[in-house]
Amino acid sequence: MYGQFGPLADGRGVGGARSKVVDEFLGQAFDLVVTVCDQAAEACPVWPGQGRRVHLGFPDPASAQGSPEAIRQVFRGVRDGLTEGLERLLREVERDAQPPDGR
Repeated sequence: MYGQFGPLADGRGVGGARSKVVDEFLGQAFDLVVTVCDQAAEACPVWPGQGRRVHLGFPDPASAQGSPEAIRQVFRGVRDGLTEGLERLLREVERDAQPPDGR
């Protein structure tokens, strides 16, 4: 489901962020495209634009079930996994962009 992030995301760093459909970006140039929802790997198997596509799969926390605390933990786990995965990916991209002599 596309839309606003829920209150269980703790509001950390999401501001007015929302999930988006690929059509919003057609015609724009990107160096790197990152999909994160497990459904995105199936629903968006081909990025129609330029740029490297990387998928970091995470379950949709909106489908979590259980007590409010259990659901909150699922949201936090996805949030933290996204942070770690994106930081690692950006370090790799930065490393790969360095010239062979390290300058």
